[in-house]
Amino acid sequence: MKKIIKVQQSETSPLNLTWMINNICTNSCSYCPDNLHNGQNHYYEWENAKRFFEILFERYPRIHCSVSGGEPSVSPFFIEICKTFYEAGHTIGITSNAAKPVAYWEEIAPYLAYAAFSWHPEFPDKNFEQKIMAVAKLKPVTVRIMMMAMDWDRCLEAYNYYSAIPEIITEPVKILNHKGKNISAHYYPHDYAEWFKKNVGNHRELKHFENETKTVDIGATFYFDDGTNDQGMGNASDYVNQGMTNFNGYTCEIGLRSLCVKWDGALYLGNCLVGGMIGNINDPENIRWPTESIKCNINLCDCSSDVNINKWID
Repeated sequence: MKKIIKVQQSETSPLNLTWMINNICTNSCSYCPDNLHNGQNHYYEWENAKRFFEILFERYPRIHCSVSGGEPSVSPFFIEICKTFYEAGHTIGITSNAAKPVAYWEEIAPYLAYAAFSWHPEFPDKNFEQKIMAVAKLKPVTVRIMMMAMDWDRCLEAYNYYSAIPEIITEPVKILNHKGKNISAHYYPHDYAEWFKKNVGNHRELKHFENETKTVDIGATFYFDDGTNDQGMGNASDYVNQGMTNFNGYTCEIGLRSLCVKWDGALYLGNCLVGGMIGNINDPENIRWPTESIKCNINLCDCSSDVNINKWID
């Protein structure tokens, strides 16, 4: 297997802020750790969170905020913060289980840059397609099929079904070891593991929108040890699925081009938590803002936002 030796974003790429807005969820998937669904909506004062975003807007001219949870749509403040980012000229997107009703997604869609909706086999939603299409009329939508080995046939059926809908992108998601109560969820038989090498989703360009939408330039070009590159058309999730994202020892600009707010308000350089906590949005005036790149000491970079950040072998 060829090796990634460099990841390069565009010079115009925004700061990529990942925000785990809460750790409460309408689902309790067996492959998720308990602390992603057995918590509460917010562990910080909302006025402090809003002040954090004011400071962030002052420091960075271009920001993209990727919101996850828990389940972000159950936050009473989520629509407000989407409007705040949108009206300030920044972009915001969501990774969600589509927990809220169709009317909610119709209201919020104009303020989103995109939505990534996760399809979970353990918690089927009869209105899932109607919800995602409410957003897909206006903004790019990706459906992420959580491919559980013990429910493979049903997951495969869902993957094929959503892949056939022309208005959306569909991608398979390999279950990783996130220390959920189902300790075998991330083990795949050989033929299933081989399937991921041949099925990477239909990452096509979507042009059907009724209204103009802002472009989110958060991807990257990946350079390989055989002298090739993917010319900015690669997909970080595919490289994670294929086991290509061990960047231990690389120099990485995580923190300079990214930040991560965890569900308790703690602020880190990225989702991998490398370098430790640099502050908390509940105390926005005392954040230790990063000023230099770091040397990675993590064996698996498993978050697309982190994978896309500039990194290279010295």
